[in-house]
Amino acid sequence: MFLRKYIAQLLICVIFEENKHIVRAKSTKNGKIIKSYEKSFTEKKKLLQYIDNLSQNYQLYYVSVFCESSLQGLVPYSSAAELARFGVDKNSTTLALLNGQIHTPKTVIREYERLFENYGEVDLIYSPFMLLYHCISKMKPDKDKITLYVFRHSIYLALMVCEAKSVLFGKFYDINEQIAAEEPSEDLEKIDEEINFDDDIPSVSPDELKELMGEDFSEEANSNEANLSEANLNEANLNEANLNEDFPPQSKHLANTAVDLSNFGSDMNACSCIFKGVQEFYTNPLYKAKFVNELVFFDNDEINQAVLDYIEGEIFIRPKLVKIDTFSLMTELMCKELEI
Repeated sequence: MFLRKYIAQLLICVIFEENKHIVRAKSTKNGKIIKSYEKSFTEKKKLLQYIDNLSQNYQLYYVSVFCESSLQGLVPYSSAAELARFGVDKNSTTLALLNGQIHTPKTVIREYERLFENYGEVDLIYSPFMLLYHCISKMKPDKDKITLYVFRHSIYLALMVCEAKSVLFGKFYDINEQIAAEEPSEDLEKIDEEINFDDDIPSVSPDELKELMGEDFSEEANSNEANLSEANLNEANLNEANLNEDFPPQSKHLANTAVDLSNFGSDMNACSCIFKGVQEFYTNPLYKAKFVNELVFFDNDEINQAVLDYIEGEIFIRPKLVKIDTFSLMTELMCKELEI
C-alpha cells in the first residue's frame, strides 16, 4: 500500500450513453495526474478493446462504470427489513448511506462483470445516487430546509429529497424509458379511431391523372412556381437588408439565443420526471412527506434557462443550478475508495 503511490496507476471511468459510449482515464503517480485520455465510441466492444489496449501499459489500473440501469433504487431506511416494504427483490445488492440504502439487483452487477470479463474486469460500479450523495456531502445543507436534489447526466436522472443529509426519498429515471412508457393522448386515440386505414382508396393511373389535370396546366404551374421562387428570394434579401439596418448586432444575438431550443425537448422531459417524482414523494404513504422548499440541480449538461423558469413556475421554487462533471465525480470517489 505504501509503495503503490510511487507507481503509475490508471483510473478508468466508463459511461454508456444512449448513442455513444465514453471512456475517460487519468494516469496518476504520487497523487499527481501525469496523463489524461478520453474517447467516445458508438460500439461497446470497441470501447472495451480500447480499455484493454490502454491498460496494457500500466501495472496498476482500475475500472469504474456508471450504473444506468432503471432497476436501481433508493430506500430511505437503514434497516434491511424495510426493503421488502418497498418491493425490493431479495436478490439485490445494497449500499448504505447515512440513513438509507441504494439497491440494485445482483443480475445487473453480473451483467457489468460479464461485459468486462474478457477485457480485464470492472472494479467499481457507481450508482448516480452515490454520485449525487457525494455532491450533497460536499455542501453545507440548511438544517431547517427540505431540499430536493436533482442529478442529471444525459438521459439519466436521479432525485433525492433530504432533510439536512438525512434521506427522505429517492428515485431514478431513464428519461427515454419514461417517454416510451407514456400512453398516447386521448386526442390521438380519437383520431386513430376516426381514421380507418383499412378502407379502400380509389387508385388513379398516371394517364388518368394527366387527363384530369392537363399537361398544359402542369407546365404553367412549373413556370409560375419558378417566378414565385425568384420573387420570394428577392423579397427575402430585401427583408434581411432592412433587418440589418433596423436592429443592432446585440438584438440579433438575443433573437438567435431565444430560438436556440435544440435541447429544449430533452430538458422538458427531465422536468416531467422531476414533477412525477415530487408527486410520488407527496402522495406515497411509504415516505414521510414534508414540504419541499429548496431545489438544487446538479447538471452535467447545459439546461435551458427557460426550463428553469418553467420549473419555478410549476413548483414555486427557484432552482439552484450547480454545474458538474460526472467523470470528475467518479474519479474523486475512486481516489477516495482506493486511497490514492
